Amino acid sequence: MNLLCEIVSSSNMADLLNEKIYSDRFDDECRVIEKLQQADNIIFAHKIKSIIETFEVPFFIRGSAGGSLVLYILGFTNVDPVKNNILFERFINEFRDTLGDIDFDLPRTMRNTILNHVYKKLAKENIYIGRLCTRVNYKQNSAIREIIRRLGTRENIPAEIIKCSESLTSFLQSRQMDVEKILTEAKKIEGTLRFVSKHVGGIVVLNPTESYMMPKKINTDDVPLVNLDKNDVDRQKRFKVDLLSNTALDILHEIYPSVSLNEQNYPYKQEVFDMIGQGKTLGIVFGESPLIISVFKMYHTKYKITSVKDIAKCISMIRPMGRGQGKNSDLIFDDDWITELSKILNVSYSEADSQRRKLSKGDPNVIQHLKNKVSVKKLKQLLQIKKYGFCKAHAFNYAQLIYCQAYAKMYNPEKFYCAVLNSLNERMYEDFVYFLEIVKSNIKVFACKKKDTYKVIINKNNQKVIMPTTGIQTRLFPLSCKQEYDCFGGFTTLKNIHELNGIIACKRAWKNCVFQTILYNGELENEVFENFFFSFYCK
Repeated sequence: MNLLCEIVSSSNMADLLNEKIYSDRFDDECRVIEKLQQADNIIFAHKIKSIIETFEVPFFIRGSAGGSLVLYILGFTNVDPVKNNILFERFINEFRDTLGDIDFDLPRTMRNTILNHVYKKLAKENIYIGRLCTRVNYKQNSAIREIIRRLGTRENIPAEIIKCSESLTSFLQSRQMDVEKILTEAKKIEGTLRFVSKHVGGIVVLNPTESYMMPKKINTDDVPLVNLDKNDVDRQKRFKVDLLSNTALDILHEIYPSVSLNEQNYPYKQEVFDMIGQGKTLGIVFGESPLIISVFKMYHTKYKITSVKDIAKCISMIRPMGRGQGKNSDLIFDDDWITELSKILNVSYSEADSQRRKLSKGDPNVIQHLKNKVSVKKLKQLLQIKKYGFCKAHAFNYAQLIYCQAYAKMYNPEKFYCAVLNSLNERMYEDFVYFLEIVKSNIKVFACKKKDTYKVIINKNNQKVIMPTTGIQTRLFPLSCKQEYDCFGGFTTLKNIHELNGIIACKRAWKNCVFQTILYNGELENEVFENFFFSFYCK
């Protein structure tokens, strides 16, 4: 604990502790961290953060860990938990059965590189980490399919047949298969291991004497995969760190390299909040779905979006737990339930969090206790906790991320749209939706070639089309769109190569390229293009 306090005191934000409200909160957190023996775990996470910082990429932590003042002072998050009244108890407390974990969001294109570097760097300090696995077991339907497959039938069985006993019986009998035997054997393997895969990004510290290593063929990268899954980690009370991918960070890193997601780099301006409130958020990760756009507009019309807190409320209100709540509602975030239960039951926030977790699982004892304390209407509202929602720290960090993207879109639109186009494989809409907004915004974006071979061919409509020579499936935009998209020639210019004019076709979502077909009106009948994948840049 002394080492952790030394690290905190040497941080750039340690001066905050000169204010009583911060020092009191810090002391409270330290008491819990010491009691639960979490200091070494936070120091371990701080080592990982320091390694991430050497790559000079934007990052932040998602989840309830963002509610810790200790982690805020150490630079894990840019959201002040004291200023925004975010509870530490949602992260860790003495009533929790499991340890809270720390989840880093990193640029998608850099995540694996950083993960492998973390492994190598820590190994030099004799700290060995392993990547968690994910165990997938047979369920009823997959068990039936597996037994049928083992009996030699490779036919794909539609889900609607598997789910209906009469249809399944009829299907099996029509193929002279023993229905009773198949169902009996399927029942035997139900719940047993089907396959093992890599966890999305979870890592744990390993003791060198532990024999958790998987067969080598499963270890496809530098970080060894270990025979531990998330449930094992919870049962053994191990500390887990997740290194996760986030496309929004790729976009921001391309626009503003080496810039942190804080208010100094992305100052709060009302015109940016107004842009979000008007629903002009196409291209903004986590802020461009039709539902969230409608909530932004509704909230802005009724209350006006003026802060990151308002954005956080909006993205929480679209979750089942927060749906239908207004600006001044007492219950939007998980933390609000903790505060409310603390008042109703006259208990600490830590114990209130324990009651919240039980209530979310429908614990009859907690429900009965609340029936004796609150009205039927209030109880119904409290039972919303059974539905999925956001903890406040998570919502605020993602709201900050949305604001940073909106800031980039407003004040650096050319680079923003380039970054969006370069990440089209990860986006919500078809390419032409983004192309059309670029055209309407009168922004010039250019493309340069890389990584594949294309050639010009004549299609059945006697149109010249640039096609990949690798046989990728493609489709063209409807020709009726031609007039609307004529001006696309402005940003499909291949610098120092050729001028391309015409309609751009959309990608296949599963392919690692942006354009796959371009309706072409030029004079390049027989020319073959090498390395014709596109990336985008501004003048």
